[in-house]
Amino acid sequence: MTRAEPRRPLYFAWAALMSLLALTIFGGYLKLGGANLFISVAIATAKAAIIIAIFMKPARELRLGWVFSLGGIFFLLIMLGLTGADYLTRAQDLVP
Repeated sequence: MTRAEPRRPLYFAWAALMSLLALTIFGGYLKLGGANLFISVAIATAKAAIIIAIFMKPARELRLGWVFSLGGIFFLLIMLGLTGADYLTRAQDLVP
């Protein structure tokens, strides 16, 4: 027989995801220029972290699972850094 898991983390995850969804919608209407991208990525990262922490239960994984998870995060950060460097070094074509 399996033991029932507590529902409190699920309620927390739902409330946090709904508030981040509202923040995403509200942030879409703000005119902050280039900061909109960074705000949207930060909100999406928070949503992903909540989903991973609550639903995927990484604390129960073996060490090999942690190694691959951290490796994926590491290469994601590399790709985001390279994308940001490419974006910042491109010439801006101003259209009259």
